[in-house]
Amino acid sequence: MRRRSPFLLLAALGLCLGDPARSQSVDEIEACLRANMPETTAVQTIKLRSMDRTGGKRTLGAKLYWKRTPEGFSRTLIEVESPPSDSGSAYLLLERKGGEDMFIYLPELQRIRRIHPRTASGSLFGTDFSYEDVQHLQRISPEGASVERLPDATLEGRTVSVVRSVPAVTEESPLRYESIVYFVDRESCLPLKIELYGANATLHKVAQADPTSITRSGKGWVARSVSIRDLENETESEIIIEEIELDAEVHDKVFSVQRLERRGR
Repeated sequence: MRRRSPFLLLAALGLCLGDPARSQSVDEIEACLRANMPETTAVQTIKLRSMDRTGGKRTLGAKLYWKRTPEGFSRTLIEVESPPSDSGSAYLLLERKGGEDMFIYLPELQRIRRIHPRTASGSLFGTDFSYEDVQHLQRISPEGASVERLPDATLEGRTVSVVRSVPAVTEESPLRYESIVYFVDRESCLPLKIELYGANATLHKVAQADPTSITRSGKGWVARSVSIRDLENETESEIIIEEIELDAEVHDKVFSVQRLERRGR
């Protein structure tokens, strides 16, 4: 199965799921999401905005690079460019057979740190998106997950296909969420909402695309604004996509751990 970049799901090229009157299977929804991706690469200029419970706001400017390998795996690099106090921070996600490898570089530490599955609940650049959330935004049926098709629903006036995914929990990867529910727009094939549930069916976070930000891009659709709310901490973060360049030339070295290591020298 080919996998997808977490943030590129927010700006996926839309492929209609087919006859809107007919309910779609999980395989059909997955095929639609897989077909949404650019052929080779994408470069995005993004903003990461966060708001705490007191109303305090923080904005990061960043560049996102994505590339598909010949084997069908994704390479994702996010480099923070502003403000100056955060410039140089970087996150690298390398998908491989059987899982992912994640790395983070923070200028104040002057070193690269590998993200272990046990620490995957940590915050990505101080936002409400955790490393684990990034993984769940990639796909509705990760390896080992139990997937259940739920009845279609209506969200923001749009018909959505609803899928519940129960991630596999192992000693190596004790995930925080017991289930994730995806609401996939039948017209644009974009995930309009993702609900992340913890123990005892407690809703911890909700990721949601702003329907008014959905526009055409090339042959498909783009959701240029996606937010995630942490219901427990009463905080919220938003990803805003300002520019997108599809199938640009992006060298493989951009996604190397060695490139991150050089930042600390």
